[in-house]
Amino acid sequence: MARLSALEETKAQIENINLAIDEWQRIVERCRAELNEARTSAAARQKNLPFDQMILYNNFVHISHRCPGPQRGLVLYDEGYEGGEIITEK
Repeated sequence: MARLSALEETKAQIENINLAIDEWQRIVERCRAELNEARTSAAARQKNLPFDQMILYNNFVHISHRCPGPQRGLVLYDEGYEGGEIITEK
């Protein structure tokens, strides 16, 4: 029974990640015309979207999710990143 519970928990985590990915795709589509790392990451923070790591580069944002497990919400910066710092407190 415990194995089934763990499987159901993993399935629920995957579903939550899929929902977050769908929301990310909507944000990217909405921002595509003027897409920049600050606007995308700010939108993610405003909506409290779950992510494990968000890595900011000058011309794109890399977002990763953990499955299974908790999403850490880490914001990292590429060494060549020239944009402003993202507020990481929710």
